[in-house]
Amino acid sequence: MAVDWPNTLLNSATLIAALGAVYFSHRSLQIQRKQKLAEFRKEWIENLRTHLAEFTAATYRRATAKQRLEVYSNKSKNIQLAREWREKYMQFTEEVARHNSYIILCLNGKEPEHEELIKKMQQYVDEQYELVKQKPRIHELARAVLKKEWERLKTDV
Repeated sequence: MAVDWPNTLLNSATLIAALGAVYFSHRSLQIQRKQKLAEFRKEWIENLRTHLAEFTAATYRRATAKQRLEVYSNKSKNIQLAREWREKYMQFTEEVARHNSYIILCLNGKEPEHEELIKKMQQYVDEQYELVKQKPRIHELARAVLKKEWERLKTDV
């Protein structure tokens, strides 16, 4: 029995073309998925950066308000100013708590850098630190987390 080489070659070429199309289609979907993931991660990094900046600014405003509240609470002539500063202090406390909660929800507590940043932020919330001395440490930790995530984003693309 003779082999029908033209049909066999045609069928083989069709099969190879179909397998190639499947491979390239699958590869294209993988690339698109990575690109979409990279977009989400970039947006996440930007949101985290914004909330970290707002958190540190709010902690500074909160500490300033607390100092002013203490000054005006001690002087009976400034009851109105004491009330205003108490109101501002409460407002800044809510702002700190809101940003703190958002950031904690964005971070992975199982990663060492993230865990350290969460702990330092919680100290900020729980205690009145001298912010001038403590703020650079939070910025260092935040930069480490953001840099690591940025590097991860670049390798994913």
